[in-house]
Amino acid sequence: MQRWLAALLVALAPAWGCRPAPSCRPARVPPAPASPRIDATYDPSPSTVVTAMLELAEVGPDDRVLDLGSGDGRLVITAARDYGAHAVGVEIDPDLVRRSRHAIRTAGLSDRAQIVQGDLHRHPLADATVLMLFLWPSDNLRLRASILAEMPPGARVVSHDHDMDGWAADATREVASPEVLGRYGEPSTIHLWIVPADFAGCWTDADGHARLTLRQGFQVLGGRLEAADRQLRFDAGRARGASATLVARDETGAVDVRIRAQPSGLELRAESLGLDVTILTPCPSITP
Repeated sequence: MQRWLAALLVALAPAWGCRPAPSCRPARVPPAPASPRIDATYDPSPSTVVTAMLELAEVGPDDRVLDLGSGDGRLVITAARDYGAHAVGVEIDPDLVRRSRHAIRTAGLSDRAQIVQGDLHRHPLADATVLMLFLWPSDNLRLRASILAEMPPGARVVSHDHDMDGWAADATREVASPEVLGRYGEPSTIHLWIVPADFAGCWTDADGHARLTLRQGFQVLGGRLEAADRQLRFDAGRARGASATLVARDETGAVDVRIRAQPSGLELRAESLGLDVTILTPCPSITP
């Protein structure tokens, strides 16, 4: 009885499939889930979306572009050919790897573009200044911690369609070209993030004249500044790469504060408090 019922369900499955309707437009997801299996339909980004992603990231000749899940290599080739960047694609499908490598050779871009066959979740991110994604939402979330830990402050991350959940995008743009509308029936959305430096912690200058305590949620900063006999607080500071701007307040008024991450610590500027290019280092730990 169970085997008969199972056979009936299999036979009826196509009848329950997706019928032509607005909800049945082509799936707007890339071909590979988080696992290295090759078991999903390849869906390349439209060329107008590729161009918009590179423009949003302001890619230039000094950039090292990394495309995770690079498919047929179209973004890698466009970044190298049209923007002069060095570009690397990571793709697990051997057929797509062969196709994209052949396209790179045909375009004469072997000195600026390459394709690596492998698992996108295992590829290092530290050398990239720009990261391009058209992945499942779960892949974006799996990559988020590695992006923040490995990529340098100021690196740009662009995703086609899918966001980073709690990490709000620094910029968002819609692409409504005829190519996109013809395929999907609606505009595509691309998201940009600027990787922030790690500002969180307690920081002080060598003389103890300034003490800055920072808490950080992605690019949003809060905390307090103690300087010039004032205790100021802020809760909506904004980091952009290695720099951040804060508006600190107390009962006396507001103070503009700028900080920048440096190899030696934090550079602090708050001219109205008499702090001009003050270097802060981590507060000494207190032991009992």
